[in-house]
Amino acid sequence: MTTEIERRIVTALVNALIGAGYRLCVSDLEEEERNLIPILSDAKAVLNGMFDRDEECLILFREGSDPVAGIRLVYGNGSDVVSDLTDMPEIVAIVDQVMEDLEAAP
Repeated sequence: MTTEIERRIVTALVNALIGAGYRLCVSDLEEEERNLIPILSDAKAVLNGMFDRDEECLILFREGSDPVAGIRLVYGNGSDVVSDLTDMPEIVAIVDQVMEDLEAAP
C-alpha cells in the first residue's frame, strides 16, 4: 500500500520531470518490466496509472523513442520510495531538489 508521503514524493517528482522536459512511461517491475502506460508528457495521466503495485519504474524519454534514464520506486518504504535511479547529474539534481522541497514544506 502506498503511503501519503510516497504519493507526495512521486507526484512532485513526476511534475518536476515533466517540467524539465521529460516524457514518462511507467513499467511494472513485478510483471517482467512490461509497460503499464504509454510514453506521456501529461503528469495527471502518468499519475493516474500509478500507485497500485509494490514497485514501479519511471522510464524517462527526451527526443526520439529511446529511454534516457529510469527511476525505480518501491512503495512501503516511506520517504525512501526512490529506490534507485540512473546516475545522470540532471536526474540526480531533480530528485534531490524534490526531496529538499518536500522536507522544507510544512
